[in-house]
Amino acid sequence: MKRSLFLSGLLAFTILGASVAPAMAATEARLDRMAERLNLTSAQKDQVKEIFASGRMEITRVLTAQQTEQLQTARQQGTKGRQVFRSLNLSEAQKQRIKNIRQNTRQQISRILTPEQRKTMEQNRQNRRQNSRR
Repeated sequence: MKRSLFLSGLLAFTILGASVAPAMAATEARLDRMAERLNLTSAQKDQVKEIFASGRMEITRVLTAQQTEQLQTARQQGTKGRQVFRSLNLSEAQKQRIKNIRQNTRQQISRILTPEQRKTMEQNRQNRRQNSRR
């Protein structure tokens, strides 16, 4: 019994661990862009990194084993963020849970920013939305 639990845990860790490396690289790049645009302090950068990691783990728990494997493959192939999730055939419940996780992540980040940084982040977000509609 202990051995089967160990093997199940090892398999889950292997699947998740393999999908984490590309995600970590993407997260680092995203964090670096955010730090530059918002002029984050090193303490803020560390906090944002933790928030990103927590959000990523929460999202992983929403996915099935097959979706996790698809996510890993897509990330290894260099597929970008939202494109990856569009390819996973998520249920409406999964989409809503992931949307909530992302919203919670943004709120957590917002709480550690100064008012000026929050304003800049919101302006950047609006600019991205406008540019994506073109």
